[in-house]
Amino acid sequence: MRRWLSLLLFLFAVSTTHAQLRVSLEGDRTTFLQYAPVSIRIVINNNTDQDILLQNSGDNPWLSFVVARADGFPVRADQKFSPAPIAVKAGETKQVTVNITPYYAFRDAGNYKVQASVDVPGGQPIASGNLMFNVVKGQVVWQKARPVDASERTYTLLRFSPNNQSTELYLRVDDLKENLVYSVQNLGPIIAMVTPKAGFDKEGKLHVLHTSAQGNYCYSRLDANGALENQAHYEAEPEAPPSLVQTAEGTVIVLGGHVDDKTTQREKLSEATFGLPDAPAAVRIDPSAKAAAKAN
Repeated sequence: MRRWLSLLLFLFAVSTTHAQLRVSLEGDRTTFLQYAPVSIRIVINNNTDQDILLQNSGDNPWLSFVVARADGFPVRADQKFSPAPIAVKAGETKQVTVNITPYYAFRDAGNYKVQASVDVPGGQPIASGNLMFNVVKGQVVWQKARPVDASERTYTLLRFSPNNQSTELYLRVDDLKENLVYSVQNLGPIIAMVTPKAGFDKEGKLHVLHTSAQGNYCYSRLDANGALENQAHYEAEPEAPPSLVQTAEGTVIVLGGHVDDKTTQREKLSEATFGLPDAPAAVRIDPSAKAAAKAN
């Protein structure tokens, strides 16, 4: 009898813990550029009187997701997700931010939804509600293909508006033959309908100069994988807006204007050669999305 009573008390405690543990999803935006990071926050509220340690059990992660199209058609997983363990004390709220783009194959433009599930030790998983998001292609404003390491990579500058108030410039580096996207890098705000200037140097690095606001320019230098090596902001001088100039030696200098960032040495930028710290891992494209990527 005591054993059954103890078991009932244990099950009641587990049920109470689950009932008072809440999982929800949050996001800073609902519209994302195709192949770009889709970062969501998992909010875990522990309203119990017990501390909870959330950790993986063998090959089973304590945090998992279900991603589907808006019509309910499931999106397959691309890579295994293995979150780090976290401890949530009694009465505490913890947040975990995850970029789900590398882990799920939502490669086409469209509407999607994501749901999180948290495995609690000794009980059933606790699911969040659905978080809706939209994936769009963006507008191509410049594109060039060039050989890199015995393969051909395509460098594309895209104009993308995450909302009605702003427009941003992105660089995408991909290899269409291998169905790989190496990087989708946000270069900052851009004035609508103004075409950026871009070019490569003899080392294969890319330089981009674009108008970020009236009289203001943003300069970016990126490596062959699309990792941002340097970025600075310029202000236009009377009758001398900044411009990219390639020298006879194959280097690139920024002529005109003056550097707005007082911590950046103009000489280092001017002497930089033609191209995010730590390049992101490549994302594999579904073969079915290859034609869509080319059309973009």
